[in-house]
Amino acid sequence: MVFRLVLFCLQYNNWMVATAGYLLGVVGGAADWETLVAEKIFAPLGLRRTFANFSDSIAQPNRATPMVLDDDTKQWRDEPYAMNLLADIGAAPAASIATNIDDALAWLLAHLGHADLLSAESLQFLHSPKMTMPEDDSMPSWLFQRVIGANYAMNWSASTVDKRMRRGRAWT
Repeated sequence: MVFRLVLFCLQYNNWMVATAGYLLGVVGGAADWETLVAEKIFAPLGLRRTFANFSDSIAQPNRATPMVLDDDTKQWRDEPYAMNLLADIGAAPAASIATNIDDALAWLLAHLGHADLLSAESLQFLHSPKMTMPEDDSMPSWLFQRVIGANYAMNWSASTVDKRMRRGRAWT
């Protein structure tokens, strides 16, 4: 693996996210990052079925369960703990927020400017490119066939595709 200077391109690492989450809880004055996110983001947006840890999500009676194809029987079966892998190794908050479609829509609408939680300046900061993303095997090949400039914003891709700026959820 080729290492690049952190300031010049995206280098995602679950442990960096875990460290940042821990520090957010400490600096934010909350007991932990889960509490901070619930108080500062989920509650103001009205996200009632969004959880910052897998334990709370798995405890819900009405939730989706991952499925796997059994190699022997060729039948689909529930694999309820497949979604708990990062939580098992203590990498939260990396990939550990679980939600439903209604709450995901409210979150998306906030990013489109339809909520009082984020100012126009905050949205601009969150969605504008911060670092270049390398073209490598970690990103879908179909994307780089049309990408002119691949960039990373604050957990969003902010890339120029077909001469138009496209913003979307990063595939980290």
